[in-house]
Order: sequence, then C-alpha cells, then structure tokens
Amino acid sequence: MSALRTLVAVAATGSMAKAAARLGVTPGAVSQALRQLEASLLVELVRPDGRGIALTADGRALFEAIGPSFDRIEHAMANFVAARRVKKRQRRRVLRITTTPSLATTWLVPRLGALSAVYPGWQIEVDASVGLSDLAASNLTVAVRHGAGRYPGHVVKRLYRPFLLAVARADIAKAAGSDPSRWARMPLLHDREWLHWARFAKHADLDPVASARTPGPAFENDLLLIEAAASGAGLALVRDIYAAQAIASGRIVPVGSLRIPTDTAYYFVAAPSRAHAATIASLQKWFATEMG
Repeated sequence: MSALRTLVAVAATGSMAKAAARLGVTPGAVSQALRQLEASLLVELVRPDGRGIALTADGRALFEAIGPSFDRIEHAMANFVAARRVKKRQRRRVLRITTTPSLATTWLVPRLGALSAVYPGWQIEVDASVGLSDLAASNLTVAVRHGAGRYPGHVVKRLYRPFLLAVARADIAKAAGSDPSRWARMPLLHDREWLHWARFAKHADLDPVASARTPGPAFENDLLLIEAAASGAGLALVRDIYAAQAIASGRIVPVGSLRIPTDTAYYFVAAPSRAHAATIASLQKWFATEMG
C-alpha cells in the first residue's frame, strides 16, 4: 500500500522531488519504493522524462485503477479529522476575554489563577488589543474596556472608576515628601496628552504644577509611566488599578495621600445575544468584585 501511494504521488506531481515532499520522505525513498513495486509486479511503471518522470503504459493503467480509491481514502480521512476537531472544540468550554494591553498585563494576567479556579475545566484565552471589535461577529466572549462607556451595539455595564495617584521609586518618593506643593521641583513624568499633572494641579489647586508644562518625558501609556517611575526617572501619576501590582512588589511606592477621581471608567462589554447567559453574568460579577 505504501508503494502504491508513492506511485499515485509520482503520477500526480510528475517529479520524484515533489512526490517526496508531498509524502514527507526523501526522493531516495520514493525511488526505492517504485523499484520495489516494479520488482513485485514484474513491469516497468515509470521512466525518465526530461527533468521529470512519466508513467509507462502499465504505470498509467495501474494509476487509473487505484488513483480514485486513494482520492476517496484521503477525502474520507480529511473529513474524519475535521469532524474530530469540531467535536473537540464543542466539548471544550472557552472564555475569550479581550481587554487593553495595560489592564491585561498589570491586572488580569496576575488573576488568571483565581479566574481559572472559578471556572474549572474552562479554557481561558486573553486577547490584548486597543480597539473593540464586534463581539457578536467574532469568537471573543466578552471585553473589558476603559473609556466613556459608549460601545454601540453591545450591552455595557460599568465595573470600576479608577483614580490617579502619584508614584515613584522609594528614594524619589522620600525626596519628594508628602507635600504636593514641592513636587513641581521634582522631575515629573507625563502621560501622552500631558493631562494627568494638569488634572492633579487643578484638583490640588497648585498653580506651579499647572503652569506651562513642567519639563519631563511623556509616555504612551501607564505601563511605561510605571516602568519609568520604577527606574527612578521621576514622579508619575498613574491609575491605581495599573499601579497596584508594582506597589505590592515594592518597585514603586505611593507619594502622598492625594487621590484624584478620573472622568472615565472600566466597562464590561458583551454582545446582546450572549449578555444574559449565566456564564457571562457570573463573569461580569467576578470582574466587578475583583475590581472593587
């Protein structure tokens, strides 16, 4: 049967090398299988044809007799494997959660063990992306997003409204002290839009900080701000939910006690067709509880 399969591959490709690649063997193995088949049948089945190989009349007759059968076998095997994969996917319960890279890295991933304990036997998959795709048209189960809560075509529930706090490496925090009026003399780390410190200044009524943007580097997101603060580059204002892990590990410490509410929040987002499923409802409750 192996030799006959080799003949079918050679007939289909017209090349020892291509037949070998198709079968996952070496060209030498293809040549040997053909010689053994010819020896057992006492006929010549192939002959050189330019740079390729061609079937003899006997080879063509044998191929036409067995080729359709091998095609049916390969088709049946492909259908069998596909059906098994579908059944496996159907048996496997999957939670696909999409959220922002910052929240995934600093908050969700450290809690995957706890989430898995709530959903034993489920496969949890995390997609870290900025934009929100149409959940009803994708294989994503739910999304957790940060913003104003406007996600047309989806069921949206607010989870948590974060606040800003000042953080720094321990030695920088000690030098800065707890009096916010002194912080303008320290190196300040800014968000991309230069809004955090302006918001802080307005909330704390600190004109020196609010005046023409205090020099200092700006960063794309809170993750980078936290890394810069942990390296000793200066004071950063970051959302509490992102800073919690770095604070717990001692890489950064809070500076002062001032906490500034933000205008945006984290939202649990689901497709209308799935929003009322028991699993989705319990997942939303888990996020709300964990975020506090």
